[in-house]
Amino acid sequence: MRTNVLTTLFLTIGCLAGLTFSSTAQTVSTANASTRDSGGSLADAARKAKTQKMSATARVFTNDQMDVSNEPLPRLKLDGSDNSIDVIGAMVSYKQAHSPQQTEDTIHQWFDLYDRTLADAIQTNLELKAGRQQNHSTLAAGCPTGEFKDDCEKDRMKALDHVWDAAPSIKKTDATIAHLQMALDRVRRGMLKNKIRYDWFQIRASNGDASY
Repeated sequence: MRTNVLTTLFLTIGCLAGLTFSSTAQTVSTANASTRDSGGSLADAARKAKTQKMSATARVFTNDQMDVSNEPLPRLKLDGSDNSIDVIGAMVSYKQAHSPQQTEDTIHQWFDLYDRTLADAIQTNLELKAGRQQNHSTLAAGCPTGEFKDDCEKDRMKALDHVWDAAPSIKKTDATIAHLQMALDRVRRGMLKNKIRYDWFQIRASNGDASY
């Protein structure tokens, strides 16, 4: 009788142990499967996020696009063509959609760009012409006789070269100055016709000392 009781007890313990092991194994298996699924989902999400990031940053803006998006007024063309009508039209449209102060600030910023360009061209032109005048004076002066004659002749040849070299640059800056002055004058007259007037809109004269 005692033997039967012990046998039954051992069998019961064995069954319970088997059930516990089976349940534990199933839990571990489920957890591993969940981890694999989660890992796969995280990897997929990471790849998806990376793809979306690459797509968002793949757009590239050109300089022309940046100019169009950042500047409310078109730039003057400096290649000889005239687009002052486009500039005036943009100023009028901007005035209709913005306050007087915003309009003045925007036009002033646009004007400053070409005022500086004109000032630089005038200064360069004056320096070139001053150098050319100095070289002309060197050419006009005679060379003394004696031991310094050869050095003087060399200086005169250099001065002649500088005169010839300066001519194209002076011609180019003269053209730039004239083009800017006429373009700014056309814009200003167009502004006045549309009742846009600012006292600071003064055009530099070619001598660099006056404005009109």
